[in-house]
Formats: sequence, structure tokens, C-alpha cells
Amino acid sequence: MPAAKDNKASIFDIENQTSAEVEECGRSHVLGPAVPKLYGFGKFHTDSVLSAGLMIEKAEPPPRHANIVNWPPPDEKEKQILIALQIADTADLCLFDSIIHYST
Repeated sequence: MPAAKDNKASIFDIENQTSAEVEECGRSHVLGPAVPKLYGFGKFHTDSVLSAGLMIEKAEPPPRHANIVNWPPPDEKEKQILIALQIADTADLCLFDSIIHYST
């Protein structure tokens, strides 16, 4: 789902990355006060985003970061949800061996 502040969904390109590399990316660039726990990640192909009528634009830094853009406007939440479900239907859920907690 896109963030309310900018109508973009933040993602990372994890192609050819091991689970340990994805976990380290999460620790370094996702985990924090706003996201205090990481359970795993969803793995999907670019085609599922493009076929839903959205686009992917690179947004580095951090390395391998991108945004899913061209979502319907925030006042069309139902359409956003339907698109997100369409993408999620193609995704694989990959859970970490244990929950990763943020600590200050």
C-alpha cells in the first residue's frame, strides 16, 4: 500500500540477494521507531507491479531502493487496496528465522 504522505510504496530490489542480505537490508534501512519489528518480506516480480498499471522508479539512496508509483489518489483507497491485493497474490512470503526487534 502506498504511504499517505506521498502516495508511494517503498520497496527494495532483492533480486539475486540471499535471505541474509535481505535481512541486513531490513536492519539497516527499514527497522526503526516507525517499524519496530520485522517478521520477513514479500517477494514479487516487477511484472506484477507493471501489469497492475503502476510503475517503479529508483529512489537511491539507500542502495537498491525504489518506489512503486502511479497509485490511485488517496481518496480512492478501495482501488489502492484492490491493486495491492493483486500484487500480493503474486508474491511469496519469506519469514525470517526469528522476529527482528528495534532497540535504541
